[in-house]
Amino acid sequence: MALYSLGDSASRLLRAIATIVGIALFAGWLWYGVRQEVRIECDTCFTFKGRTECRVGRGASEASAIMGARTAACAALGSGVTDAMQCGAQPPISARCQAL
Repeated sequence: MALYSLGDSASRLLRAIATIVGIALFAGWLWYGVRQEVRIECDTCFTFKGRTECRVGRGASEASAIMGARTAACAALGSGVTDAMQCGAQPPISARCQAL
């Protein structure tokens, strides 16, 4: 004798499908929300301890896009937390921003 009847299997299948659809809808909503925040792209260059690094940052504003580029560039230019903080305090040597 089976533990689950056909009705139980069908209801479990429907619950699984509903869960998958719910997760897909949530992921789509999340992706759409994130895409709405990214409106500016900045190609930005920074110099620290004689080395120059250029990175692209994206964000809702020019300031947030440059901050993202700064974080990426300083990670490549610095070696440790102290260098990253000192590099992060430097202004960019160039920044070209465009709307997306």
